[in-house]
Amino acid sequence: MNNLSHIFTILFAVFSISSQAQISFGGLPSTSQTRALRNAETIPSITVTPDTTEEIEANQFAYQVNEKIDITKEASASVEGNSIIYRLLIHSENAKSINLIFGPITLPDKAKMFLYRPDGGEIYGAYTNASFAGNVFATTPVSGDSIMVQCEVPIATSDSFTATISSVNTGFDELRVLPSTGKAQYCETDVICQNDGVEDQCRAECLIIINGNRYCSGTLVATEGNNSESFVLTSAHCLRDGSNNFDSTFANKCIFYFGYNTPICDANIVSSYERSISGSKVASSHPGKDMLLLKLSQRPPVDYMTYESGWNIELAPHGPATCIHHPNGDQMKISISEGDPYPISFAVDGLEEDTHWLIDKWSVGITEVGSSGAPLYDANGRIIGALSGGSSFCSNRGDDKFWRLNNVWDDFSSSPKDIMSVLDPSLSGIIKLDGRETDDNRCYSLKNYNSFSELDEPYQYGYGYASGSNSLGLEEFAEKFTSPYSSTEIHGISFIPIIGKYDADLPVYLKIYTGDNKPETLVYESVVKVTAREYNSKAEGFATTTVQNWSYKENYIRLDSAVTVGKTFFVSFQTDYENGEFALLTTLSETKTAFFKKNGIWDSWDNHPFNDNVGSLLIKAVVRETTTDGMERLENDGHISVYPNPAKDKIQINCPYEIKDIKIFNAAGACLVPTPKTEFMTNNNSSVINIKNLANGVYNVKITTEKSQYHTKFIKE
Repeated sequence: MNNLSHIFTILFAVFSISSQAQISFGGLPSTSQTRALRNAETIPSITVTPDTTEEIEANQFAYQVNEKIDITKEASASVEGNSIIYRLLIHSENAKSINLIFGPITLPDKAKMFLYRPDGGEIYGAYTNASFAGNVFATTPVSGDSIMVQCEVPIATSDSFTATISSVNTGFDELRVLPSTGKAQYCETDVICQNDGVEDQCRAECLIIINGNRYCSGTLVATEGNNSESFVLTSAHCLRDGSNNFDSTFANKCIFYFGYNTPICDANIVSSYERSISGSKVASSHPGKDMLLLKLSQRPPVDYMTYESGWNIELAPHGPATCIHHPNGDQMKISISEGDPYPISFAVDGLEEDTHWLIDKWSVGITEVGSSGAPLYDANGRIIGALSGGSSFCSNRGDDKFWRLNNVWDDFSSSPKDIMSVLDPSLSGIIKLDGRETDDNRCYSLKNYNSFSELDEPYQYGYGYASGSNSLGLEEFAEKFTSPYSSTEIHGISFIPIIGKYDADLPVYLKIYTGDNKPETLVYESVVKVTAREYNSKAEGFATTTVQNWSYKENYIRLDSAVTVGKTFFVSFQTDYENGEFALLTTLSETKTAFFKKNGIWDSWDNHPFNDNVGSLLIKAVVRETTTDGMERLENDGHISVYPNPAKDKIQINCPYEIKDIKIFNAAGACLVPTPKTEFMTNNNSSVINIKNLANGVYNVKITTEKSQYHTKFIKE
C-alpha cells in the first residue's frame, strides 16, 4: 500500500438515482435514507501515487497501482439498522478518473456496493453478487481524483463478506467527462452521421476496458441455435501483458460498454456509457492468429437494446467492407472501404502467415489505437474478422489488417476450444449466419427527434431558460410519447441538459405520467440527482459552490423496475423554477410534443409565455411491449397507475372506471388470499391498499372494473 493518508470529515448530501454501470440494481447509498440531509462522518482516506514515469502503451488511459486494500480493515464501519456500513475514500492527486479492481471479493446475499464521487456527482450501484462472476470485479471509472467505496452488508451474513482492492487505476485521460469527444482523429466519422443501415451492428458494438487501464473494441456475436450465453468477438492482443504475452486472466478484468454512440450528429454531446457489464472469460482464443472470443459474465439486460451480429466464413467475401469501432476510446465511429478485402500476412508480434484480411484504403474514416478488436463486416453486414492493426492515417487512409474468421474457424489448436464449436455448437456446417436480437421481446428507444435534428438552447435574457430555470414560475417540463403498444413497459429514461448544476436543497425530479392530451396521472417519481459541493483534495475540504455534472451529456437512468403505461405517456423533469440551475436541450420543430407546467396547470408549448419555437425536449424513453410473466394478458389503456412505486407501506391504485375488485399476485403467479386490506377509497376510481405486511418483491395486480379487467405491477421494498 502506498500511503495511508489523513482522516477527514465528509459532509454528505442526499444521494439519489444517478448513472449506473456494469449491471447495477438501482437504489441509493444508505446515507440518503437513514441520515439527515447533511451529516458529518469521519471517513478513512488512502492516497495512492502512481509511477507516472513508467512507459505506457498506445491504448492505455490509466496508470495501474497494485495494492492490497482490505475493505474490512481499512474502511470505517458503522451499524445502521440491520447492516454494517463500510466506507473508504481513495484519492490520487491530479487524477482525472479512478477505477478499481477487486479480487478476491465475496458479497453475501442482500449485500450492496456503491461507488461514488465525494461530492455525490456520480453514483454507481447498487452492485450485488449478481453484478459479477467469480471473485474478481472490475469497476467503471469515476471521474475526478477521489472515489468513495461504500459496502452495505447485513449483520447476519457479515462473516462471509470479503472485499480486497487489488489495483487502483488512476486515469490521465478522461473517459466520460468532456472532452471525451474529439479524441479520435479529425477524419473519423461518427456512426450517427453515416446513414447507411448499420443500426443493428451498432447495437452489437462495445468499448472494452481491460485491466482498468487499456481499451479495445469488440462486438456481440450470434451463435447458431438457441443460446442463453453472450459472446464478444475481439482480438487476442487486447489481452497481452507488459511482456507482450497473452494473459487469459485479464478476461475477468474487462468491462464492456454498449451503445457508446453520440445521439446527435455534429452536436458535441457526450454519449451515455451506463450500459455496461463487468467480467468475462475466454471461450476461444488463438493468439498466433490474434483471434479472441470472450463469454460475458451475464447476458446484457433487455434495456441495453443489444444485437448479436451474424458472421460469414466464405473464402471470398465481398465489399463494401465496414468497420465499427472506438478509436482512442472515443464514441462509436465507422470506416468504410469500397473494395473487396483480400488475404494477406501480417507478420508482427509473432502472428502466423496468411491469417489476415487487407483493407488497402478507406473511403470513410480510418482506424486507430483503441480500434483493435473491432469487427470487419462484409457487404451483407456479417462479421468476417476483427482488427489486428495497420498503418492508416488521415493523410494516408490505408492499410489495415483484420484477422480472418474463416482461417481460424475450425483450428483445433485454439484454446480452450475452437471458435466453430462455440458459434456453431451443433456443428451444423453452416458457413454464414444472420444476426439476431439478444431478446426476442426487445426494447426500443422512443424519441421525438432524430440524428440530424436542429438543437436549440431556449434562453431569453430576463426570463431564463424556456425548458428549465426561469423567472416566470414554469416549474416542470414534459415530453409526450406515443408508443406502438397498447400496453408499454418503460425500462429507462435518457435526457440531455443544457446546464446541470444541482444543490441538495434544490432537487431535480424525474416523473412519468399517463394521459391523453396532456400529463394527467402521476405513475412514477424519483429524485434524479443531488450534488453537494466539490471536494478539494488540496484544501482537504469542500468548496462553497456546486459543480456542473450533466451538461451536454446523454444521461441514462435505468429504472429500478419497469413502469407499465399505455399507448400515450409523458416524461417530465421538475426543479426549482427560479433558483435551480437545470434546463433541457431542445429541438426546433413545428410539431409540438413538449409541455410545460405553471401554477400546477399543464399547457402545450404553443402557449409558452416567451419561447414557442421548441418542438421537443431531448428526452428518450427505453420501452418494450408489456410482458405478462405467464398471467393472462388483460386490457390496459394506460390510465391504470400505482403510486408510489416502489412502495413500503401503502399503494394507491387509480383507474378510469369504477373499481369492482382488486386481486394481487406474487411473482410466482399465486393470488394472495385474502387480498391485502383496502384502507379507503378516495372515490370509486381510486383505492389505497395497505401492503406493509407483504414480503419485498414484485407483485402483479388485476383490477376488475365496470368495463373490463386491467393489470399493472408494483414493487414492495
